[in-house]
Amino acid sequence: MIGRALEQYLDDRRVLRAGLRAMADYEREYGPFSEEEMAEADARVAGLFGQPGEERRTA
Repeated sequence: MIGRALEQYLDDRRVLRAGLRAMADYEREYGPFSEEEMAEADARVAGLFGQPGEERRTA
């Protein structure tokens, strides 16, 4: 059980790092994200995961 939780945590971190690298690569090639693009991304994340600071409940 602990091993699976650790595996999931490390996988989540790996995905996060890959996403951040992809964003940095994009910005190096095309310039920084606009305020509009960042607002759209924030809205999509909030729709998927809830508002920042909002406690998520699991069954």
